[in-house]
Amino acid sequence: MKRSRRARDKRRNRIAVFVIAVFGVVVLSVNAVGQFVAEKILYPLVNATGTASETVTREAQPETLTVYLLSYGACPSAAEAEQTRGDCRAKGGGAFLWQEQELFFMTDSCYLSREKAQTRKKTNEQLSLREVRTPSLRFRLTGKMEQIETCEACLSAAADCVREVLAAAEKTEDGATGYLQTRAVLQDWETTLKQRQAELNALTGDHPVVRALRECLACALAALSESPAASDNDFLPKLRFVTCALAGGYLAFCAECA
Repeated sequence: MKRSRRARDKRRNRIAVFVIAVFGVVVLSVNAVGQFVAEKILYPLVNATGTASETVTREAQPETLTVYLLSYGACPSAAEAEQTRGDCRAKGGGAFLWQEQELFFMTDSCYLSREKAQTRKKTNEQLSLREVRTPSLRFRLTGKMEQIETCEACLSAAADCVREVLAAAEKTEDGATGYLQTRAVLQDWETTLKQRQAELNALTGDHPVVRALRECLACALAALSESPAASDNDFLPKLRFVTCALAGGYLAFCAECA
């Protein structure tokens, strides 16, 4: 009886460990109660980045992100989801194709606030409202200080961009913020992410998790490149596309690291 209970507890506390060989980063996916176990470092602290005396270790734990997604029903193929694109656009939706594992959703919009998502849902009864949350992640970074600071800055920028752009979009929909001001927020983040991308690309190595972060920044920049001009008659629908694309890229990155 006790042995069986211990086995169940062990299974519940099991975590996935990823080792970033670029500069000795260990990524730990935290379980639901926020606990983690790290019995040993699977990659030596001394590697191609320098000697032991040149390395430091720090931990980073990005805040979890919760978004409220409005979309048409789940489809087993992208082609089937595409059939609702015209209707989504006709009703002012962003029409972003969202994928979760093997399911596809034609997405209307994405919000930080459940209340604002529910308000938007009333304009189109075909939409379903889902809460999507990133997994809890803890990053143990070992390497030269400038390398650690680069990764920390990129992790923060990826999450902060999503939060700030979604917050700006919600204010724009409410009429509290004008199109010019919202456009300025989008441009500022495009500039910031280009700088972070250049810093991350300057790091040597090609570990899957670092590669995923690079892809996350690339996806965010691609989304921001679709930002509407302040004079665009379809400013809000295009803004909804941008917010869905930003959130989708960041959530995909977190899922890949979990």
